[in-house]
Amino acid sequence: MAAQTLKEGLHAAKAEFLSRLVAVLVDRTDLSQKQIGRDFGVSESFVRKAARRFAVPHRKRGPKPKLSSATTGLLLG
Repeated sequence: MAAQTLKEGLHAAKAEFLSRLVAVLVDRTDLSQKQIGRDFGVSESFVRKAARRFAVPHRKRGPKPKLSSATTGLLLG
């Protein structure tokens, strides 16, 4: 097995780190990106960039759409 150059070693370490980060993003939806960043020792923006790069779906947050009276009537039967 050939010796790994420093550049190759850094690329491999970065790829492994990102794969662990993405695995946590996918598996631990109960944690915020800020908490995950704190656990990994990186910024929240780094976590967001990794999530975007690997197309990790994010949790829907914010106000929920209100149901109209017509829709509510259909649901209540």
